[in-house]
Amino acid sequence: MPKLVESIKVLNGAIRLLDLHNERLNQARQRLFGTTDFIRLENHLQVPENCQAGLFKCRVVYEKAVESVEWIPYKLPVIHSLRVVEAGSGLDYSLKFTDRSELARLHARRGDCDEVLILKDGELTDASFANLVFDDGDRYWTPLNPLLKGVKRAYYLSQNRIFERRITLADLPSFQSVHLINAMLDLGDCRVDCADIRLD
Repeated sequence: MPKLVESIKVLNGAIRLLDLHNERLNQARQRLFGTTDFIRLENHLQVPENCQAGLFKCRVVYEKAVESVEWIPYKLPVIHSLRVVEAGSGLDYSLKFTDRSELARLHARRGDCDEVLILKDGELTDASFANLVFDDGDRYWTPLNPLLKGVKRAYYLSQNRIFERRITLADLPSFQSVHLINAMLDLGDCRVDCADIRLD
């Protein structure tokens, strides 16, 4: 079985959204291994001295227990264009595994675009590395059925900053732009005009 991973934002020495990472990690452990104990990541994470300034990704690999922790400097991705690619109905990335081979195969179909929007069962779901948030000029909408329910998505939903709805290709003309969000990316960090979305 492939290992699981949490990617955690660390900005100027501060670890972000740790409660949500704890929740997802322990839910995944319970689902896969039937564990009943609760791992608290704060007991495993000590921000190194050389990671106290700037933006870093803390990468925690685990199964039943935490196996490794890495601290990696992070730069925001530059994404200007997106290509819609269709995934088979069998694609399942509901848990954050280290094995991203299926997502990598979809990403390889981006052609001359920077990133992909994954269409599954007629609905837009995610990019290959991020959740989606569509801006209609009035509200921010995120797909009801993402491949992976990310921690930043959960945070924004809890704050009523974004709202869920089913989003299909027919809905794209009603949106102005799409934001890519994940543990490392906030709203506004990675925004693409919907005019720059191409169909597969």
